[in-house]
Amino acid sequence: LRSEKTKQWTERIVKGIEHALEPNPNIRMEGYFYDKFDRKRPSRMIPVEELGETMINAGGDVGHTTTYGGYLQNCGEVQQRLGMVQREFMTTVIEKVLNPLKRFLTEDMKTIQKERQRLGVKRLDLDVAKNKARRAATFEKQQLAETQLKVAQAEFDSQYEVTKLLLERIPDIQASHCKLLQEFVAAQKQCYSACADLMTGAAAQSKSPEPEIQPEKPEMPKHRPRRAKVLYDYDAASEEELSLLADEIVTVMPVESDKDWVVARKDGQNGRVPVSYLEFVS
Repeated sequence: LRSEKTKQWTERIVKGIEHALEPNPNIRMEGYFYDKFDRKRPSRMIPVEELGETMINAGGDVGHTTTYGGYLQNCGEVQQRLGMVQREFMTTVIEKVLNPLKRFLTEDMKTIQKERQRLGVKRLDLDVAKNKARRAATFEKQQLAETQLKVAQAEFDSQYEVTKLLLERIPDIQASHCKLLQEFVAAQKQCYSACADLMTGAAAQSKSPEPEIQPEKPEMPKHRPRRAKVLYDYDAASEEELSLLADEIVTVMPVESDKDWVVARKDGQNGRVPVSYLEFVS
């Protein structure tokens, strides 16, 4: 049946997208656990952000005024901005693609399967009623059997119409899935385009300077991580945000698409925080 094929392939597509967003099976299983028990997932850096932090720390240790140290910090900052782009991509895909596909499996498809099962039961009841009508030995039993047969036939016809209406919606559901896939491709295009722009800028900055007696200080990127003091306690309202306590000192990066927010990093965790809760100290 078309409905069963739609269900089977949707399940495989959902698993494929989840694997593409998070290749680590242990982290995916951890995510299923938190979702099942309606608990907030812990915030953690993605690999490219961890690489960026390592490069920034290495550049600071070597000395950001040296050519090598400056390159390390520049490259690390690009990696962290790539991480921000990837996070936005993941959030978009989860909200606009994965969640609707999962709702189809857990709501629409379950309703279709339930009504098909009911139709199967009504068909069995109708067959039993027909057999009773054929085997009725007396006039009274014949009348009773025919009455029961009419009831069984009416219930079967009613359930058949309900099931038919649900199955006739499958083409519309497939059309809606086409729109979801368009959203997925558009999110990929935006993510890869933003990553390409970042890497183009990084490649331009990483060109070897002409040999000089005194090495010039490398050109610094437009957005460099800054340190900020937390003015008030802040409780994260979603998985993308980070809870902070007053008087903490954190490292922050700007969010290019929203100047009222920054991405703060604390204890190896990243999350969005309103700028109004912070005071920049460097």
